[in-house]
Amino acid sequence: MLKSKLIFLVVLTIISSSLVAKPMTQEAKAIKGEFIIKVKDGFGDSFLDKLHANGFDSLIKDAKDLNVSLGNFFKITVDRNANGFAAGMDLKAMYPEIEVVEPNYIYEMQLIDNDVMDKVLSLGLGKGKKKGGNNEDPKVKNMFGDLWGLENTGDNEPADSRGNNTSVSGVEGADIAAKKAWKVYKNNHMIKIAVIDTGVDYKHPDLAANIMVNEDEIPNNGKDDDGNGYVDDFYGYDFLNNDADPMDDHGHGTHCSGTIAGVHNKFGVAGVIAKAKILPVKFLGVRGGSLEGAIKSIDYATVREVDIMSNSWGGGGRSQLLEDAISRAADKGILFVAAAGNHRANNDLRPSYPASYPVRNVISVAAHNYGDKITSFSCYGKKSVHIAAPGRNILSTTVKVKTTEFKHYNVWSGTSMATPHVSGALALLLSHEGRMDVEEAKHRLMETSVKGENYSEKVASGRLNAYRLLENIRD
Repeated sequence: MLKSKLIFLVVLTIISSSLVAKPMTQEAKAIKGEFIIKVKDGFGDSFLDKLHANGFDSLIKDAKDLNVSLGNFFKITVDRNANGFAAGMDLKAMYPEIEVVEPNYIYEMQLIDNDVMDKVLSLGLGKGKKKGGNNEDPKVKNMFGDLWGLENTGDNEPADSRGNNTSVSGVEGADIAAKKAWKVYKNNHMIKIAVIDTGVDYKHPDLAANIMVNEDEIPNNGKDDDGNGYVDDFYGYDFLNNDADPMDDHGHGTHCSGTIAGVHNKFGVAGVIAKAKILPVKFLGVRGGSLEGAIKSIDYATVREVDIMSNSWGGGGRSQLLEDAISRAADKGILFVAAAGNHRANNDLRPSYPASYPVRNVISVAAHNYGDKITSFSCYGKKSVHIAAPGRNILSTTVKVKTTEFKHYNVWSGTSMATPHVSGALALLLSHEGRMDVEEAKHRLMETSVKGENYSEKVASGRLNAYRLLENIRD
């Protein structure tokens, strides 16, 4: 009798444990046959020497130094017929110098308008053909009235690329209170924001005045004039094509930049902050980017001593190497704002990277609509997603491509569009008061948000309010 009871309890325990929801990660994609490794300190040169002396081996076909200031990072290419997981384990077993080995994960934009992606791809754009930079007079009206994220009148949501804007009723005042913030804001410090993305159209008439240029670098002379390890990085850098021209060939990074710091003038859009310096850092194309490019981009922005990194991208699996790069940025006092993701998941249970890294400078951003609710597409998480910001039908700057209907401006949706609202608001705060500890800035951002039942079960705080942030108004 006792034995049968024990068997019943064991079976019941097994069944019960199977019903408990276990944390899952977003499906991780990686470039087949490629790994990013970190070699232990003091072994970087000897590791490469060993590989070259052996003429590589039956597994390793190529090795490339990432040349980052983080440590000894390399991209290893293995036989593409090898099993990926097994190849990673074999690398570590064969070479004791290797500290960490990870797949070269793939990351994607957090933009939900797939029609835009398809059109760009069908035209052969987004693959290194840098067709932005059309600096003609746009001859467009002042579009501030369509920027519901800055001022929500309840009836000013613009139509998206499909002509849709009627599914949600507007709620007047469900915005970031930009106008009120600007009345109290004092531009005491010039803030530098790295937009790590598809690049930026640094010649866009609504952005050109706010682009961060490297005055210690002479452009296009083929030299590293400032000795920072990057040749000709006058406007920033392109880690997708490995050159010093971060021109946007898609529009996503330009769209994010316009929301952060579109120039306040008589035409086009206005950014959350009127005067700031945007550093274009490109590692994404229409097909995404890689762990290699992400690490290089974060390292570069850290070297360039920015104040904020704005990251409207995600994917891959959990990467210790990427987390280490973000942690180093935290040590330098740099805020890392990241899109929570668009796959409708609870990030508390299914982490979405890089937004879900438990690093003190990471701020995970969900998207809310102009009806004052979390959007249907946005990821959420009561513990792991820190704040919500406007992210549905957001008008901003894009690239001008003559062969399409794409103009200087477009309306897109995604946590990609919510993230730059937060980056811009934090830029206002740091410009107003000066640099502060990353945890202090993060805590203040959350505590001054607008709370409510629409957000209490979705994010750790509420929705962004730039005026309350500047005035430090807390509930």
